[in-house]
Amino acid sequence: MSDKPLWHDDVFACYAPMIERLQTLVADGMVKIVKEADDIGDLVGDTPTLKPLDGALYVVFDSIIPTTDQSDRGKNQTHEIGFSLIYTVKKYSFRPLSGFGIGRILAHIAHRMNGFEPVQEGRATTLGPFMQRSPLPVQYKNGFGYFALRYVTTVATYADH
Repeated sequence: MSDKPLWHDDVFACYAPMIERLQTLVADGMVKIVKEADDIGDLVGDTPTLKPLDGALYVVFDSIIPTTDQSDRGKNQTHEIGFSLIYTVKKYSFRPLSGFGIGRILAHIAHRMNGFEPVQEGRATTLGPFMQRSPLPVQYKNGFGYFALRYVTTVATYADH
């Protein structure tokens, strides 16, 4: 880990390294593509704005919660931020009859994210590792299965003094 300060002027400083890490799942053949979505409703809402892709992993920013850890009279702040990773698949099976089963794919996604501590340009972008939390419920809609994993981490920002 870096000995440089962990405070950033961007709450999402960890986003690019996280996406880069998830892209290795494409290189490994576990998922076909990593995409961004603004909300799960973009995929499964009453009027979805995105057409789901078979074998895609969608990244959805889902929460920001200020924590009680503040310094310098509130000018510096820590936040817990969360991301849902939603794997979409048209032909879903819990048994690996052909190719990779859902369980194996979800396990590979978890292997990439559990305990991941992103660094960018030699500088830590979070105060601690990504930790798995309770995900969105599995959904089945329009012939697709939507399987989610959820991760949170803590980030620190500073004010412009």
